[in-house]
Amino acid sequence: MRQATATQPPPPVLEKMRWPVPTIWLIPVIALIAAGYYAYDYFQDRRIPLTVTFADATGLRPGETTVSHLGVPIGQVDTVELSADQNRALVHLRLFASAGAFAKQGALFWIVRPEVSAQSVSGLGTIASGPFISAVP
Repeated sequence: MRQATATQPPPPVLEKMRWPVPTIWLIPVIALIAAGYYAYDYFQDRRIPLTVTFADATGLRPGETTVSHLGVPIGQVDTVELSADQNRALVHLRLFASAGAFAKQGALFWIVRPEVSAQSVSGLGTIASGPFISAVP
């Protein structure tokens, strides 16, 4: 090693910086796992939008009223509004992706409410829970 003189500064000491290789790769791996989770969640929660018209939508609550077939939930009411001529109610539904058969022409939807008549009593389960929409593909 040379001696430093008054005109020359001492030579710099260079040391290789060692990154802990496994630790540095944790950030991209965590980001990849998070992106995969969000992509999976996005594609699992895909819902089919559908609009159904009714003469009366009394009791239907957006975000609360369910759509079901044979007692199995297949969707939910998204919004309720009046038609352009203001004679009918437009009910916008979001059906689960597994209920694609109900998003085709010819599917039937009706509102189940409690009904008491001289001949029969039906829909008593809706007294506590409120009306729901039933469907047939």
